Amino acid sequence: MSCYSCSSEFGFLKKEVGCEVCGFSFCSKCCRKRIKSSGHGEDIKVLVCNKCFNEAELSDESKPAAKVSPPLAHKKRMAALKKQSFSVDSSAHIRLKSQFSNETDKDLAERLQKLKRDRVKAASPSESEIEERLAKLKGMDPGRYKAPPIQVFRPTEKITAEEQASNLITQITEEVALDSRLVKPEDEIAARLARLRDEPAPLPKRDTAEFNIPASLAPENLEEMPVGVEYSMMHEESRKFSEMACKEVKELNTDVEYKNLLSSMQKKKETESEDEEEEADKLVEKLLATQLDDVDMEEMDSLNDLDTEKSNAKGNKESMDEEELPWCVICTENAKIRCFGCEGDLYCSRCFKECHDSLDIKDHKTCPYLPPKVPVM
Repeated sequence: MSCYSCSSEFGFLKKEVGCEVCGFSFCSKCCRKRIKSSGHGEDIKVLVCNKCFNEAELSDESKPAAKVSPPLAHKKRMAALKKQSFSVDSSAHIRLKSQFSNETDKDLAERLQKLKRDRVKAASPSESEIEERLAKLKGMDPGRYKAPPIQVFRPTEKITAEEQASNLITQITEEVALDSRLVKPEDEIAARLARLRDEPAPLPKRDTAEFNIPASLAPENLEEMPVGVEYSMMHEESRKFSEMACKEVKELNTDVEYKNLLSSMQKKKETESEDEEEEADKLVEKLLATQLDDVDMEEMDSLNDLDTEKSNAKGNKESMDEEELPWCVICTENAKIRCFGCEGDLYCSRCFKECHDSLDIKDHKTCPYLPPKVPVM
């Protein structure tokens, strides 16, 4: 067997001890605390394990403390104080009056008694009186305490469903009227563009009422009208417009000022067309002259190039005629490459690569150099 807590085996030195609460077997180290047990009839301390001891302590702490009753003498005094009457004409006052033989003392006693009576009779001030006194001390209006300026809760009025619907309709109509007064963003953008282009601002689209269109010609009424009536009305309107146009044309034909304006405008157009033709001819002549100059310059350049090539060929022949040393221009090693871009200079392979790589030259034409054979004597 072993201890239930520390698992140490029982022996001669470690004896087995049982817990009176849980009933498990423990060693003497794990079961050595005692608590009071009322199960045996009397409060006897019994051996328990550590776990049961801690549980017993926690249960004792959680129990509410018993109320301690005050002593009996204190209770009697409190009962006597409650039974006392608060009448001013007490036996002590009567005893004091009988002791005073002098009249002045009696007057003082009576005055004191009156003051005590007034103090007892004077009731405590009401809440409104306290508010008035506080307002007077602060120099404020006492009505502010009675009716505060901010109301926390305001009860809503009871409205029927029909009234709610009518209120919503009126609200929507007012909002639509306010929105119609606002300038539309597309109209504003069009006006800004016209202002930038120095053009007249476009007129915003309006209703038929703003253009003084009669109600009979409004689009709402036209949809409801029959086709025949609509056709007759449109025919009459077109006839009226055609008659008005004919009258205006006749008036313009008979108008002298209008004829003078037309003739002056035609003359201006003719003069402008002649001026434009003259300007076009001048421009063509200038272009031809510039093209001829360009052709002459190109021919002169080609002739100069031919002269330079001939002179270079002559120089090369003369230089070739001179004695040429078969060595590198930079070092004294034997030449391996001839560079035509460097005026036919001779280079060894190492110097050619270093020189042209350092200057980033890649378009020079080269050829391998073969030294001239020396004739054998």
